[in-house]
Amino acid sequence: MKKKLHTFTKQSNKLSLLIFFVFAILHSSSALSQNTITFDDQGFIDNQEIGNPYTISNNGEIFRFTISGGATTSHRYRTADSWGCNNTGFGDLTAGTNSATTWTIETVSGSEIDLGTIKFNNLFNCFNFTYSLLIEGFKNNVSTGTQNFSVTDMNSIFTSSANFDDVDKIIITGTDIANLGMDDIEWQGAASSSTPPTLITTAASGVTATIATLGGNITDNGGAAVNERGIVYNTTGTPNVNDDTKVQIGSGDGSFSDEITGLSAGTTYYVRAYATNSEGTSYGN
Repeated sequence: MKKKLHTFTKQSNKLSLLIFFVFAILHSSSALSQNTITFDDQGFIDNQEIGNPYTISNNGEIFRFTISGGATTSHRYRTADSWGCNNTGFGDLTAGTNSATTWTIETVSGSEIDLGTIKFNNLFNCFNFTYSLLIEGFKNNVSTGTQNFSVTDMNSIFTSSANFDDVDKIIITGTDIANLGMDDIEWQGAASSSTPPTLITTAASGVTATIATLGGNITDNGGAAVNERGIVYNTTGTPNVNDDTKVQIGSGDGSFSDEITGLSAGTTYYVRAYATNSEGTSYGN
């Protein structure tokens, strides 16, 4: 009987781990779900001029599209061509009607994204017109790599390489991109490579009946700026910033300390240094 019960317990534990593992995968997949920028849900009408630069909000991020090179022009929204190719039923952003050579897409916030695909439409396809594009990714104004792509027809899908992971700007160039259509830009938020800071709590000094100098040393910021640091203390053990007395001591990396006054004589205090960046709060010993 004991053996059977023990076996059942093992199986239950395995089942629990499997359920947790599946949940973790689903949660991770959800967090990295693909987003799609479309232009046919903005209330535009065919051939409407919509400015240069043009911005659009999508799933919490704002994207800015800028046309440059050639004659001054404006973005246009198109649902049909105007040259007898009989292309209809799309809802594309185009680079206007004048000659243009460069199309820039960037996140207004400066946040990085992973680019997936872009659908391009050649609105001159019945005239055997070809757009030969050079597409380049950037992060913090440093190139992450390029891809060449040729648009000869409607529904030409550009599929990005790993060069377009973790970018904040994409530049599309060609000899003449006027009236090249763009739609259905798939993207997802780039996975953060940052972690909470690493730090130690330094030994108390200058201790009197009611005063002590307390602090810490941040040895690694985790790849993100430390926007708050300090010490937290209590008289019960394992202090944390949410429940106990917190003293902020500036921001940034390195060593920090402050003289704490008003302590009670004859009392044991438990102290930890803390530091916070965009990925969370961590503590010293």
